[in-house]
Amino acid sequence: MDKYVINTVLLTDSSTIDGLIISLLDDQRFNVASIHSSEPYFFKKLIDYKPQLIFIRAMLSNLDGLSVCDRIRSHPALRKARLVFISTDTLNRESAINHRANDFLKVPFSRQDLSKIVDPLLEKKIRLLFS
Repeated sequence: MDKYVINTVLLTDSSTIDGLIISLLDDQRFNVASIHSSEPYFFKKLIDYKPQLIFIRAMLSNLDGLSVCDRIRSHPALRKARLVFISTDTLNRESAINHRANDFLKVPFSRQDLSKIVDPLLEKKIRLLFS
């Protein structure tokens, strides 16, 4: 059976959050890369990885997560990626959605919380062509 693998980027600048997400994702279905906002050319690395799923933390080392959401949504190669905004403060949910994040994940989160976000990506999409 052919499995669809989802390129996933963790832009959290937190090894703890990265480790938790990685431990909850099936490594057979997700190729995961952790990119740190302080890395030179981090945005180019993000583009080159061609992610379908991006986790962004509200507070990054050198940047604001909301500004990164805007930058991702403005880039043609990243526009269709599913953005998940991560924060300890639920008040950030509305701001994240206003900055075009698809989902919000409150820290701490469970396997079920993460499953609600990633399961729709794993569903096999059926395409019918009519002529």
